[in-house]
Amino acid sequence: MSSPPIGISTASLYPEELEKALQFLAENGIGQTELFFNCMTEIEPEFTRLYRNCTRDYGIRIAATHPFTCPLEPLLFFSGYQRRTQESLELYRKFFDFTAEVGGNIFVFHGAKYQTPCEDQQYFDVFGQLQDLATQSGVIIAQENVCRCKSRSLDFLKDMKAYLGDKALFTLDLKQAIRSEESPFAIIDALGSSIVHLHISDSTAENDCLVPLDGTFDFDGLFRQMEALSYQGVYLVEVYRNSYREASDLVEKVHIFTDRYQLS
Repeated sequence: MSSPPIGISTASLYPEELEKALQFLAENGIGQTELFFNCMTEIEPEFTRLYRNCTRDYGIRIAATHPFTCPLEPLLFFSGYQRRTQESLELYRKFFDFTAEVGGNIFVFHGAKYQTPCEDQQYFDVFGQLQDLATQSGVIIAQENVCRCKSRSLDFLKDMKAYLGDKALFTLDLKQAIRSEESPFAIIDALGSSIVHLHISDSTAENDCLVPLDGTFDFDGLFRQMEALSYQGVYLVEVYRNSYREASDLVEKVHIFTDRYQLS
C-alpha cells in the first residue's frame, strides 16, 4: 500500500480563530491542512502573510480552502438572478486567488440545497463557469457531497460528471455520504479519478462523525480503493468540535492513526 498524506482541517477546531487553529496544528506536527475561512477579513493580505509564515516555519502544507459562504451558495449562484450570479462569480474569483496565494490547489464547493428550484443543467453550467475561473487562478474547484445539498445524491454526481466531463471534480466526505445513505465505496466506484480530495472521519452504526480509530469504518478498504485509482490527494480529517474532548486528543489520535496505517 502506498503512503498517502494525511492532515486535519481547521474546521475540526471551529470556533477557534483560523490563524490560531493553523498554528496549533502546525506546532503539533500535522503536515497537511485545509483552511476553512470564516469571514472576509481572514483572506486579507495581513492574514495571508500569517498563513504563509506558518507554512514556511513549520512545513505544514495548505492543500485546500473552504469558504464560510457555502450556506449562501444557493442564493449566490442558483436563484436565477443573473446579476447576483455574475457578482458572486467575481467574489469567488477572489477566493480562488486567495487559495493559490496560500499554496492550495483545491477549493471546496457545496452548491445548491436539495430543495433549491434549480435545473440540473443550470447547476452544471454554473459549476463549469466556476471551474473556468478557478483554472485562471491556478486552482481547481471540487464539488463536495453534502447531505443537505443536491450533491447528496450519487445519481446527481454521476450526471454532473457525464455533463461536464473533465471539469467535474469532487471532494468525497465520508460522514456526509453516510448521512445521505450513500456508500462511500459506491461513490468512489462511480466517480473514480474525478475525486481529488477527501474528508475522512470514523463512524459506527450509532454515530456518523467520529475521530479516526473511534469507530468501525473500513479504512483499509478505502485506502485500497483509492490507491487503485492512483489517488494523489490528501486525506483530511474533518470532524466537529463535539467529536472529541480536547484538541490535543484529536491530534494524538490522528498521529496514532497515521502510524497504524503507515500514512505520511
